[in-house]
Amino acid sequence: MLNGRVICLGVLCVLFITSTVFAQSQSATDTIIEKIGESERRIRDHVDTTVKEVETKIETLSTKVGILNTDVAVNKTNIGNIKESIRDLKGTVDRIWYGILGVFGTLILYFLKSWWENRGKKDDVDTVDRLAEQITNLTSVQAEISAQITRLISAQTEVSATRDVSGDPKAPIVEGLDELDDIRSPRHDAGETV
Repeated sequence: MLNGRVICLGVLCVLFITSTVFAQSQSATDTIIEKIGESERRIRDHVDTTVKEVETKIETLSTKVGILNTDVAVNKTNIGNIKESIRDLKGTVDRIWYGILGVFGTLILYFLKSWWENRGKKDDVDTVDRLAEQITNLTSVQAEISAQITRLISAQTEVSATRDVSGDPKAPIVEGLDELDDIRSPRHDAGETV
């Protein structure tokens, strides 16, 4: 019986140890499972938060892309308008240049035609002679006027000298004052060219 008790005791010990080990392993397994579950919850919460943030950022990005598309469309329209304005401006500048070139060309042709028509005529020499004659006449008239002014100044000096004399002085006689009326300026004909 000794053997039976030892065997029973051995079996009980083995069962007790097994149940203890099994209970401890079960407890450890439960702890690990709980930790895994908690980690899964944390990961799930973190993933949910991250997904919400990503969704928010995607919505913001979608809004910005919509605004950017609108801006691109507006810029395309503006660029098209600028191209049309540049085309119109280029056409206007071209017309202005053609007008300027036309005016210069017309003037050059006019002067060339006038030169060609007048290249052998004697009118230029006659005009120069008439101008020289008029200049000579003006010079002589200017000399006469200068002489008359000199006479007037001397007469004025004599008059101012006699004012200081007591009594009834006579005004001095100035010779040549009547000649002032005879001075005539040369007349220019309306048809003459200077």
